Amino acid sequence: MKKVLIGNTLPIVLVRRKVLIEPKTMEEFQEVVQNAEISSFWGHKNTLLVVKQLLGVDLTPKEERPILSLSADNFPQLYGESFQEVWLVNPDYKGVYRPKIGEEVSSDKIAGWQILKVTYLPS
Repeated sequence: MKKVLIGNTLPIVLVRRKVLIEPKTMEEFQEVVQNAEISSFWGHKNTLLVVKQLLGVDLTPKEERPILSLSADNFPQLYGESFQEVWLVNPDYKGVYRPKIGEEVSSDKIAGWQILKVTYLPS
């Protein structure tokens, strides 16, 4: 079973090697997560419930706001496990809406979702 690393944002300082960033469709993403073991570093509690309802998959991380680090080869790692790809899921809010810190976001404020696949390439 494929292991997939998923979060809502990726700190740019964790890019220390060449990467390929590709927009993906929700259908492509759902196909990946349905057949994968998921490791989550989701950092914002305010969108967890909505994304769970959308995907039918719980992306609650093992601990609140887990910290990603880099392996010796500069791949992202979580809890000591390295990954060569990261999937990012971000809400597209309606209009110019921006949630307050800690605010629970209801689905009526979300216009859609942006999915990005970040692949860390060989040196």
